[in-house]
Amino acid sequence: MKADYQRLSDFVCSVFEAIGCPAEDAALAAHVLVSADARGIDSHGVARLAGYVRLYDHGRLNPNPQVRILHESPSTALVDGDRGLGLVVAPKAMEIATQKAAVAGTGWVAVQNSNHFGIAGYHAMKAVEKDMIGWAMTHAAPLVTPTFSREKLLGINPIAVGIPALNEPAFLADFASTAVAYGKLEILQRKGLDTPAGWVQDKDGNPCQDAFAIKNGGIVIGSNRLISQNVALIASNHNTEMGGKISEQGMDTEKCGIVIGDDVWIGCGSVILPGVSIGNGAVVGAGSIVTKDVPAYHIAFGNPATIRRPRA
Repeated sequence: MKADYQRLSDFVCSVFEAIGCPAEDAALAAHVLVSADARGIDSHGVARLAGYVRLYDHGRLNPNPQVRILHESPSTALVDGDRGLGLVVAPKAMEIATQKAAVAGTGWVAVQNSNHFGIAGYHAMKAVEKDMIGWAMTHAAPLVTPTFSREKLLGINPIAVGIPALNEPAFLADFASTAVAYGKLEILQRKGLDTPAGWVQDKDGNPCQDAFAIKNGGIVIGSNRLISQNVALIASNHNTEMGGKISEQGMDTEKCGIVIGDDVWIGCGSVILPGVSIGNGAVVGAGSIVTKDVPAYHIAFGNPATIRRPRA
């Protein structure tokens, strides 16, 4: 199903206005949500709209907040969101941060008393529009277990960084600090599909692939059991040292010494560099590239992973 961008934006705006948001705030909130869909991030787009309405119905959302600065220095500020939409509070906080950065060279703003703010990348890119490096991140409800645990202690806690690139498209990294964002599970729930291996555990801490696991007491697996495709690609593109020496020809495989443990899910589209040792039972996601000289044992490769070495 295709939807006209402007008509969709107008509809979302009308919903926010119906719960009491001022027209300017409603338009801003609608723009954040529809921008997510336009980028292909359906997990954080208009599909989230009903959740904001539920927050309002339960008295947890103030549709007309008085956003104010509680404390500030030339380069920092603490902002109170007055229980407002994070979709509105976060852009205002980023505006304060960029104003401070223009004067002091850097601007850091913390926000309290707010709500879900959509895709973190939207807010980071607001700084990029002013030729600044933008960084946006937030905590979230405890849905995540630390490694080898079954108790929910951590949030999904997304991080986004936007960097201007002169005449080239800006660089943007926007990702959850866990194996998966919860919104991705909601998409699978609506489609009636299971999750890939390595995303969730059941309430007893056992690996499972049930998209409804969290609703049944399950847990999202933390990022320290996931080798992120974003990290792998950044490392290879920027010749980052990862436990070894980088030579002009590439990574020194004899000195690398990186070990990926047993039963680990390695994200789709990952690049596994030379000198990396992968443990027993690891799963390498679809579309990945595994370079030569990677010791590996009993690995399940996603289809269509590209293996640039003979399988043992």
